[in-house]
Amino acid sequence: MVDRVGALVPAGMALLLALELLGVPSCTGAAPVETELRRTDALIAEGQPDDALAILLPLGEAHPAEFLLDRQVARAYAALGRPDREADAWEAFLRKSPAPGDGCVRLGQVLLARSEAARFIPTAEECLRRDPAQAEVATQLAMAYEAVGNLAAASEALARARQLGPGNPALARALELR
Repeated sequence: MVDRVGALVPAGMALLLALELLGVPSCTGAAPVETELRRTDALIAEGQPDDALAILLPLGEAHPAEFLLDRQVARAYAALGRPDREADAWEAFLRKSPAPGDGCVRLGQVLLARSEAARFIPTAEECLRRDPAQAEVATQLAMAYEAVGNLAAASEALARARQLGPGNPALARALELR
């Protein structure tokens, strides 16, 4: 089955989408959200992040628990070159998401580039508590600690990053800067 924007629909979503097209309300609300995520993904890829945000922001208000909407909002703000709003959206994503995924790394990239290391530290620590195998987050945490002058914590985080992923490109870059 194909949705309204011409994307193939996963088998499990076909029934929900068919019901939506017939005007039957979904009990989960998942079909409209998934459809709009695909639609806004295409808009962002086509260089229309403003149009994507016009869809995503009201949808996020209607579905506040949908953490994937926050991730998509962050991507749209990144495409617009709005790191302040992008960081806020990544933080919202991380508060709601059951797993940090790439959200913590992306937040770290934004905040460290903006010299907001102190803001990143508690989030990075929480991400590592939730997913201890994130070598790149451990590397970013080391850089954040170093930026705020906590060299002991930076050294500890760097040792953790080395242990987790000696081939990690972020770790190699961090070591080059030292």
